[in-house]
Amino acid sequence: MYDDPAAPSEIAERLNMSVQSVSYHLENLSEAGIIQVADTMYSEKGKEMKIYAPADNPVVLFVGTENRKHGLRDVIKRLLGATGLVFLGSVLLYIYRGFGVATGGDTSPLKDLLATPGFEFLLGGLFMLLLVTSWWRWNT
Repeated sequence: MYDDPAAPSEIAERLNMSVQSVSYHLENLSEAGIIQVADTMYSEKGKEMKIYAPADNPVVLFVGTENRKHGLRDVIKRLLGATGLVFLGSVLLYIYRGFGVATGGDTSPLKDLLATPGFEFLLGGLFMLLLVTSWWRWNT
């Protein structure tokens, strides 16, 4: 309709629909202010036909909000940044305090790693990020 305003019969032919169905939907769109009668013309039989075109100030509909889309993208960027900071902090804590921590006996290197303050810091930080993200999603 933006490129070629038309009568209901022409639109029905383009869409392979009945004229009654197209007329019904055109009336609803017209009442909503999305389209308007731009002109009238007469058929070969002399019947007056309305020509529909987009309204001067059409309503644009979309799902969601622009703020939410940008907000979610920003949260993902911040979450990745915060996760990186937590990881960096845990590595630094591991380097500073983690070396030499041993649980005693014949333990595996993985068990020694899990017992370090750096790993505990990483788990706690990731848990807090999960809580903050969950709280943000719940409130938006």
